[in-house]
Amino acid sequence: MEKSKKISIPVQSKEDCEKFNKKFGTNFKSMEEHVSDVVDELHNMIETVGEEGGWYLSDSIEIEIKVKYCPEDK
Repeated sequence: MEKSKKISIPVQSKEDCEKFNKKFGTNFKSMEEHVSDVVDELHNMIETVGEEGGWYLSDSIEIEIKVKYCPEDK
């Protein structure tokens, strides 16, 4: 039972998103909102593998986190 997901989080401030969204009628999210979504997704993944595994006492759920900054080509 293993789940894996690659997520890309844009580096953008709440203020910049609000200005852009107001000007163009879009719905861009700030970096903080994306991080919150990742935490929710992590929780869902833990719940899924836990349910599949059976939640037995003394078992464990292993989480591997890799964080990498991907600079824009300038």
